[in-house]
Amino acid sequence: MSSQDYFHIYSDFHLLFLPLLESRFLLHLPDIYHELCHPLHSHLDAPNLEPYADAFTASLFAMVGYFQNQTLAAERLRNQEARLFQLRLWRTCWTKYWTEEFFCDLFGVLTAGPAYVWSHYHLSVKRGGDPFATPIRRESTHPADDARMRAILFMLRSLGAFDSEAQLIERTWHKFISMMGYRAPAEYYLCYPDKQIETLVLTAREGIEKIGIVVATSTAHARVRDTLNNAWRVFWQLPASFAEWESNEASTLLSSPRG
Repeated sequence: MSSQDYFHIYSDFHLLFLPLLESRFLLHLPDIYHELCHPLHSHLDAPNLEPYADAFTASLFAMVGYFQNQTLAAERLRNQEARLFQLRLWRTCWTKYWTEEFFCDLFGVLTAGPAYVWSHYHLSVKRGGDPFATPIRRESTHPADDARMRAILFMLRSLGAFDSEAQLIERTWHKFISMMGYRAPAEYYLCYPDKQIETLVLTAREGIEKIGIVVATSTAHARVRDTLNNAWRVFWQLPASFAEWESNEASTLLSSPRG
């Protein structure tokens, strides 16, 4: 169905919404893979999703454990009421929203490859806002764009087939941050710790692969995925001719039989 907003899905109704005419453009379509993962979280009790559910639950408990340790450390010090409030807030965000969002991002990387990472980069730049945004007073439904980029780049590197793409995307991301003058606040890495994010990535990959998902490193060709990745290559390498190329490829993709 069409939408006036960005891609989103109503999992309970199995309805995926896309912006009007978005199917004619290829660069943002990898975000569909993220949305298609959300319905899994409405059916975690399904037997065939048990490995995924176990990975997700393990990641939730790991984040709760991390913030519990940080809370205990803060309680040993004086005048830590503000920090304790922040830790409770971040723990709530991770358990209610962020862990699922990270899993859906990582699902996108595994199934779409570098195209999904480029799509996240493009959306972050287009949408604007601080990529290091760290909630201080109220809950946030989505984690910081930089934290998401760290996770999805770690996943992309773990696949072993996209090292050059990962390096290019990381350089481009850091250049964007530098040009815009963004800086991570002191609380950022406490809220989004490297070690916990990397553990989450590895746990998510195991859970996703065990439910039979064909990852982007498969030798089997996937027409849609290949087209989306080619779109980003052409966009960067031949920008002057991209619009015509995209129009032809999108028409072919929409008119071709499935396969």
